[in-house]
Amino acid sequence: MRTALLLTVIMCSVPLMAICEECQVGTRPPGSDLRSLSSLNKLSGVEFDLRYMISMYQLHSDTQALAEVEVKYTMDTGLRQLSDNIRHEQYDLNKKLELWYSQMTGRQINEYCANSNVDFRRLMQANIRHFDAEFVDVMLDYLQRAKDASLLLLTKSSNPDLRSQASIVIKTSNKEITAMQRWKNNQPMFES
Repeated sequence: MRTALLLTVIMCSVPLMAICEECQVGTRPPGSDLRSLSSLNKLSGVEFDLRYMISMYQLHSDTQALAEVEVKYTMDTGLRQLSDNIRHEQYDLNKKLELWYSQMTGRQINEYCANSNVDFRRLMQANIRHFDAEFVDVMLDYLQRAKDASLLLLTKSSNPDLRSQASIVIKTSNKEITAMQRWKNNQPMFES
């Protein structure tokens, strides 16, 4: 009986250990963390736009990495579909940021961003049954940061491309946040 229980714990832990290997936690490049908007709030004009692009590029990359892990490991079909949509959306948003940043500076935006800085320790420590709930909590934080930064951009930037993209981020983040909050409340994620 103990051997079976031990094997079950080990089998459930192996996929979570693989998560840690997929996305190593690293230090963030200066100015690319959106945990606080204070660094962005002090900027204006082109300086704001460039720092916003770097920060959002990193956040989109992290969000995409998190969504990819959920797609790979979840058993919940609704969360898998939502995560798949999120990862494709984040990829598309970053492609536009890469283009605009390159046009403005002649440099590649990914020079300033790490591959992924997602900290999966919280997910790894979760009981396998609670993996989805932990994922939702982490993803809600990422989506809220993207929404908050985009709302700030609308008050600080006059760049029409960035303003248009920020409006899209706000709209999609609102829908995704609502869907995840409904999932947490054991309600259907999307209303018919």
